[in-house]
Amino acid sequence: MKFSLLPLVPCFAFAAALTASAQTPSASAPESTVMGMPLREAAQSRIETPPDTHWIGELFPLTHRVTVAHRAYSSVTTDFEWTPDDFIFEEWSAPAHTENGGVDEVTQTTRGYTKTAGAVRLPNTKQAVTLITQIAGDRTPITDKYTITTVAPLIRIKDLPTPAPGAFTGAVGDFVLESRVSSAEVNVGDSVTWTLELRGIGNWPEITRMPARVVPKDFQGTAPILKRDFKPGSIFEGALTEDVLLIPNKAGSYQLGPVRFVFFDPKDGKYQLYTTETFTLEVHEKPGGAQAAAENQSKTKDGRTIIPAAPPLLPLDPLPDSWWGARPISPTLLNTSLLVAIALFLIVWLRFAAQRSELTDPLHVRRQAHANLAKILQSLDHAGISMEETRKLIFSWQKNTADLAGITTAMPTAVKIARAIEGESYRAAGSSWLALWRDANRALYGEFPQLPTDWLMRAKAALSEVQMPRVPFAAIFLRHNLLPFAALLVLTLLPTGLRAGPMEDYQKGDFAAAEKAWRKVATAAPLDAHTRYNLALVAAQQNHWSESVAHSLAAFCLAPRDPSIRWQFALSLERSGIENPAFSGFVNGGLRYKIARMFSPSEWSLVGSAAAIVTAIAGGVLLSGFYQRRRPGYRWTAGAFTIVAAFFALSAVASLRAYGPLAERSTAIVSRNVLLCSVPTEIDTTQKTVPLPAGSLGKIDRSFLGWSRLIFPNGQTGWVRSDWVTQLYD
Repeated sequence: MKFSLLPLVPCFAFAAALTASAQTPSASAPESTVMGMPLREAAQSRIETPPDTHWIGELFPLTHRVTVAHRAYSSVTTDFEWTPDDFIFEEWSAPAHTENGGVDEVTQTTRGYTKTAGAVRLPNTKQAVTLITQIAGDRTPITDKYTITTVAPLIRIKDLPTPAPGAFTGAVGDFVLESRVSSAEVNVGDSVTWTLELRGIGNWPEITRMPARVVPKDFQGTAPILKRDFKPGSIFEGALTEDVLLIPNKAGSYQLGPVRFVFFDPKDGKYQLYTTETFTLEVHEKPGGAQAAAENQSKTKDGRTIIPAAPPLLPLDPLPDSWWGARPISPTLLNTSLLVAIALFLIVWLRFAAQRSELTDPLHVRRQAHANLAKILQSLDHAGISMEETRKLIFSWQKNTADLAGITTAMPTAVKIARAIEGESYRAAGSSWLALWRDANRALYGEFPQLPTDWLMRAKAALSEVQMPRVPFAAIFLRHNLLPFAALLVLTLLPTGLRAGPMEDYQKGDFAAAEKAWRKVATAAPLDAHTRYNLALVAAQQNHWSESVAHSLAAFCLAPRDPSIRWQFALSLERSGIENPAFSGFVNGGLRYKIARMFSPSEWSLVGSAAAIVTAIAGGVLLSGFYQRRRPGYRWTAGAFTIVAAFFALSAVASLRAYGPLAERSTAIVSRNVLLCSVPTEIDTTQKTVPLPAGSLGKIDRSFLGWSRLIFPNGQTGWVRSDWVTQLYD
């Protein structure tokens, strides 16, 4: 089915309420005349739409029509304000001027939909026109400016039929869903790409995700890569493409699909179910691969079954209480004197309180947006930047401008932005932010994607007029800034029963609810080793073994002596098949790893610093015993202390080397098979990407709009979704 727009039939004729721009006349004032005719007859402005009743989410056309008597026509301002509530619409088209039967007509068109049912009155607006009032003796026309009221119609919107199908997610229009695979036959360990493409015309702003699909359990998959391709200047006509990279672990014949998508067709007035094709994927075993090894392993001597001493590993019970670990710290902090330590502690405390006062200040988001806008404009001022970089900077400028205005809607209009920033001083005719926003929209979606030459200068001038007040100094000493951990201390002192919600969900088998609750706790308290362990448990119960590895590794780095945590760490590594030399040795490694897991990296830092100080003191005492000819017992005692302290110091150094990147605060582990992107976006389909397996370690050096940049030991960098990596300490 293809969607076709209804013809623009101007079935509503509205008389324009007219006022002069210079002043608003009173009820008794005589009406203005233009070229000998009343103003209301000389110029009219209205918004027209077909009279049919529409469905919620259904696209319908709108026409803005200004008619002026030909002998009075001079010009019409086409940049008019119109911001209907609960109505999503595209930018107005370029004006079209025609002359027909002694009347000049200027029209603009758009289309949109509404999310509100019932009788919806579209708002009226103002229209500026310049008219010829009379002709001078030398035949020169004399003009004057007028403001007339553009009258909008009343439309009727119907609710969608009920009950709606369970798979319906709000899509209204005409859509087609296509499924395809890159190959029908692969070998075990090779990859195949499964692509879903949804295209059509409809209420795309309401479509936030692609239909769900079922992946066989014998496959490992990367996180979906979503690509958008929309018609230039349109938000209602385009396509979404989602690619998933699948890697089979077992030979056999598998079915991919079908995938179902439900949408409402406003032309037929009923829900439509679109079902994609089902593909059969043949997975072959590689010669001498895992299948042969499994067959040899299953063979037993004399046909007898060998019973193991214990059954295979299973997850243990969750841990109810909290156990606080610590991030790795620098040993040099312990070598400073007591007075310097106290002074630095107070300075750091006040500094953190000052930073937190900025974060908790109600104007923090706007203040941050103001600073970001200054940096963006500075970047735009550099010569030689490419067109693509310019578009990204303009997108970032719009996002931060919306934050500065305090607007959270996905698609704010220029008028809303200008009113929010300029406040009472807002005037449409001279609004700098209104003009800047519309110029940015034209550069992004217009036919000629280029900013006006004076845009950057006007943007800097407009930003300089927005003054953000500083955070009050007294805010540092507010309780929630000076003592932000007081609430956390109270939480840890509460009885366990008050926080037993996730435990009850886990015992009932509602692992998704338990995971959601424990994730909130882990976000607020990332150093709680037991919460990290519990997250590893619920991930294992849902067969998300690579995510279980990530959470259990974080718990292990905080509390390596806990037997339950070590058990789950070993189980997760076994079931996921992940083998990373950076941490696999802690499960069944040699003496070096057994010594290292006696303490966490943070504890080894403290032990090493303290042991180094004791070694120096004991060594000095030993030297004094030799130089000053002390008794043998004195020297033996000092020597024993020196040897023991030196042993602990060397053990700390060796253990921290065994932990390697796990002893660094910024280290994170990839929790699923993903693609490493060269730029932080899924829209750019031309960027370079490489597969990144679950269990990979990297350092996070910065984040951007839900993306994190990883740095690897060889210097390679790349971006992944922040949801796909687990930080060990933060």
